[in-house]
Amino acid sequence: MKTFAATRYGAAAWTSTSTSTPASTSASTPAPTSVRRSLTPFRLRAFMPFAVWAALSLAGPASAASNDAGAAPGAGAASATYRIEIHDFAFSPKELTVPAGARIVWTNRDDEPHTVVSAAGTFKPSRALDTDDSFSTVLDKPGTYAYFCGIHPMMVGKITVR
Repeated sequence: MKTFAATRYGAAAWTSTSTSTPASTSASTPAPTSVRRSLTPFRLRAFMPFAVWAALSLAGPASAASNDAGAAPGAGAASATYRIEIHDFAFSPKELTVPAGARIVWTNRDDEPHTVVSAAGTFKPSRALDTDDSFSTVLDKPGTYAYFCGIHPMMVGKITVR
């Protein structure tokens, strides 16, 4: 018989229970046993390494503090540095307005790895950032730059360059 039950870890799973009834009952015959098969957290975790590998492969290689746009150092007041922190699975600030030529630095303050990926491909994506790792780029051209975390796509942000 199949039933739907919660496992001890809180995950719901279909279980299959079968009982065997002996032909004759006697004092020496043990009670019927049940065989339970369920989808355990261990089985669910079997595909996790593949999912992480796929997410990191999409991000591509990039250095932790690279200057992807190649702006010359000392380019004047426009070369100011603006910081965006990654904390609690969110970019802070979520939206930022900067002058052209500004250097943007993302720093991961979470215990989980994150990436920074341009939605339009206007700057090179970061590598997976561990706790306290940083990634930077310089945005020279005016416009709106949407970005997201390649591992957690629900994390989004926007930079407006004037």
